[in-house]
Amino acid sequence: MSTETQKYETVLIEYPADHIARVLLNRPKQRNAQNTQLLYEVNLAFNDLARNDDIKVVILAGVGDHFSAGHDLHQPPSAENMAPYEPIGTWCGFGCAGAESRIGIEKEIYFGISERLRNFAKPTIAEVQG
Repeated sequence: MSTETQKYETVLIEYPADHIARVLLNRPKQRNAQNTQLLYEVNLAFNDLARNDDIKVVILAGVGDHFSAGHDLHQPPSAENMAPYEPIGTWCGFGCAGAESRIGIEKEIYFGISERLRNFAKPTIAEVQG
């Protein structure tokens, strides 16, 4: 089994068998809580695996005792947290004042990335523990 880490800080990719990739949420001290970095890295990992014709099945799992505690409440959504990442959606307003910014950011990182994973073209298995 090989593991890929060079591209990601909060995600690991393993190849446990031919044609299978295993994407691991890698924030075990935070119970794999989903912050902006983790979500965009998961999105990037799935993009890379979509382009890899050798991969036929993807498993999504978490390192440690917990699959994921959900959203990371210690990192409120903000335009500053999103700045290093290329937007995936067509909505805008990340830097606007008030609720418009908050709605745009939440739609991008919570709804948008989740929807992309749900619509992923290869069979995907969630390996949930905790």
